[in-house]
Amino acid sequence: MTDATPTPVTVPSGLMHDIQTMAVALQEYPALSRALTDPATAMSSKTTLIDDLFAASGESARQVLKEAIGRTWESNQALTLWVQAEAVRAGWQWAADTQTLSQSIDQVFSFGRMMYDDHELREAVTDRNVDLGRRQALVRELLTRTMTAPAVAICVMAVGSARGTIDAAVRAFVHQGAKQANATLAVVTVARSLDDDQKARLTAALSKRLGKSVIVEEVVDPAVLAGVRVECGSDVIDDTVQARLQAARRDFV
Repeated sequence: MTDATPTPVTVPSGLMHDIQTMAVALQEYPALSRALTDPATAMSSKTTLIDDLFAASGESARQVLKEAIGRTWESNQALTLWVQAEAVRAGWQWAADTQTLSQSIDQVFSFGRMMYDDHELREAVTDRNVDLGRRQALVRELLTRTMTAPAVAICVMAVGSARGTIDAAVRAFVHQGAKQANATLAVVTVARSLDDDQKARLTAALSKRLGKSVIVEEVVDPAVLAGVRVECGSDVIDDTVQARLQAARRDFV
């Protein structure tokens, strides 16, 4: 986890909460998503249903869902994922509005690494035999004192994501955050943690090579021995000793 003290944020994002409420409803009640995507049902009936079901949500949030049902979806799951992505986008906008976007991206990425490294915590957070609300409350309690409020909300959302696994959710959410920052996410694997100067030089080099702004997130893995492995979207640059040794073994086979 990052050692940086989060900037205090006390005003919650009502838009993010309201959109996420709709995403959860679509996820938990498939009949609802079927009704909203049924081409035989008049659009006026669908919008009335949205207004009735989500009357407690703001008009801006309801408008997101109304826009969604005006599109053609290959599956009900695709609709749910799109609405959830809009909730995440609202969360990143909340971070941007409170000048914590870069910090929040780092923190959500760190949460994903924590889930990967701490098997006991991962099991507690992902056990579907435990009520979702309890699992989300555990994450909220764990992170509130060390993360920005937008980062906490996005991590909590990952616990109940429709994306299947918490890893897939965090990965998708962090990429959305980088996009919100008009940058590309580069995941850098190194044997030892980079210092600030090394990270700055690597970020500058990657930005120059790719011709765009880059956000570098670091993974420390002693198995790489030395060098660096960079994953940037579908592009992979592997200049680690581990990769060179593997290549050498293949050459001798």
